Amino acid sequence: MKLGLLMETAQTQQRVIASSLKQLKAHTQELDNIVREQIRRTLAEEFGALIEEAAQAAQLLGALKQAARWQFASWTVLATVLVSAMSMLCVWCLVPSNAQIN
Repeated sequence: MKLGLLMETAQTQQRVIASSLKQLKAHTQELDNIVREQIRRTLAEEFGALIEEAAQAAQLLGALKQAARWQFASWTVLATVLVSAMSMLCVWCLVPSNAQIN
């Protein structure tokens, strides 16, 4: 009799444990789905921010490129003017004037 009650108690506990394991598995699956969805949202937000920052950086680089072109052109014109002025000064100093030639 005691052995029968003991076996019945053991079987009841096994059923309770099996039921608890099923509930735990369901909760684990729900938690996994929630975590995955949160990770997807976070990644989407971060990638959106990254794309926005990359677009701003590209725009800034375009502006810097344009400024660099203007600066290069300015230096080129300045160097050309200085070389021309120095050449004209040398010619003016070294070539005799009409009065000196006469």
